[in-house]
Amino acid sequence: MTTAYGRPEAALPTDLAYTFDWLKPGEADKDAVLAASKRSIKAVDMAIAEQGPKNEAYRRHCEGDADDTQQFIRNHVYHKSPTTGTYCFCAPVVTVNTEIRDQAGGAHD
Repeated sequence: MTTAYGRPEAALPTDLAYTFDWLKPGEADKDAVLAASKRSIKAVDMAIAEQGPKNEAYRRHCEGDADDTQQFIRNHVYHKSPTTGTYCFCAPVVTVNTEIRDQAGGAHD
């Protein structure tokens, strides 16, 4: 399954849950950053759950940080360390670099 942007959807294990306790800022750029953050967190945990450091979903969602993220996942795979439980993410602080945004052609994810 893929998202509206053609990126693989992250399917999580049943013993893993998230609460994203934040409101949308109401600004398109910041809303897009938060939505992309949710997907990248889930994609990384999916790769850990599958014990697959070359998982396609996280590689698409973590494009800029793929090498560091791959090492993070490899560490979990090496130690056979799963991700389970419930995680709460709250009170994010989002700052948009307008210079980079404008070079990329506006808000998107």
